[in-house]
Amino acid sequence: MLGLDALLGIGSKIVERLIPDPTAKAAAHLELAKMAQDGELAKMANETKTLEIEVDDRKSARDMQATVRSRVPATLALLVTFGFFGILYSLMMGFATPSNELMIMLGSLGTAWSGIIAYYFGSSASSQAKTEAMMKNK
Repeated sequence: MLGLDALLGIGSKIVERLIPDPTAKAAAHLELAKMAQDGELAKMANETKTLEIEVDDRKSARDMQATVRSRVPATLALLVTFGFFGILYSLMMGFATPSNELMIMLGSLGTAWSGIIAYYFGSSASSQAKTEAMMKNK
């Protein structure tokens, strides 16, 4: 995890490289120090740690799947995918009338489906780059 001192150091280096004007540079350093006092940098460090935990969780699940070779995750992924798109299709074609219960189920299946996509394919290319950068910093 990046500590508060490390975040201040990184922030200072960014300010030094990106802001050529000495007055603006001093103001940016002052703002950085104010953020540290207000606890915003600590909050950012906490969010970074949370992201690292989420990445490690997905990685351990993928590692377990590679070792165990269970068909259960893939079967559940297919059931959720067919359920999500089946309900979506039936709503769009008018086979089902929108009700609160059906919309709640569609929302839950949509959330589960986005988790499935993140598990099997990663959340995005930039997320993978961030993961690699975090692993280098450890």
